[in-house]
Amino acid sequence: MAQYILNHVVYKLNQKKKTASVLKLETDYPSDINIPGFVKIDGIVYIVNKIEDHAFQYANIDNVFIPAGITLIEEAAFYASKIKKLYRYPSVYKLTIKNGAFADCGFLKSVTLNGVTELYHGAFSEARDIQEIDSIHIEGTLPDYVFSGVNLKEFTFSDRIFKIKKEAFLNASLENIYFVDTPQFDLTDELLNLFKNATLHTRNNNSTIKDLAYDGYNVVVDLREGSFQYT
Repeated sequence: MAQYILNHVVYKLNQKKKTASVLKLETDYPSDINIPGFVKIDGIVYIVNKIEDHAFQYANIDNVFIPAGITLIEEAAFYASKIKKLYRYPSVYKLTIKNGAFADCGFLKSVTLNGVTELYHGAFSEARDIQEIDSIHIEGTLPDYVFSGVNLKEFTFSDRIFKIKKEAFLNASLENIYFVDTPQFDLTDELLNLFKNATLHTRNNNSTIKDLAYDGYNVVVDLREGSFQYT
């Protein structure tokens, strides 16, 4: 396996596909990590497209900037690290964040996804201090424990999210919940309590939420003007 070291970061090279993945850090941890979009070795360009499992586990790092071309952050890639900020440059590519990638990141406060993102089981579990995440980019299912124990200032539910697992927000709290594009998903007791303890808003035409209808199977957010009430 060919490797390349740049600014304390070790890259694994796929010489056939001309791609590179972030493998690990050297012992000397830099405080900020700015992952390049590509590395060039002996005149050959390798596109950086992945962060390997456990690459930054327990690392003493502050801010991490990842290029638009990264499409996969593997399991436990940042597990229990001291990362404070994750910033992804705007991208047209879908990003997949695997199981526990940022679990137990107790110092993480800001997550900028800047493009369509899919989350796996426990991706941000117990990253308790996250203050902001541009969740409008999240699509698909919110799996169990994905935000368990997280105390978010705000979260946006859009029609990109079509299913929320029962324990996705286990022991979590949200101060402000935003709805956009009339999302519909299964309602659980856990979600209902989450909604009741938050301030609800809509991003559609500056209107406020009219009502939250519950027919026993689905929650439907009505975005007509008016005050919020449970039915």
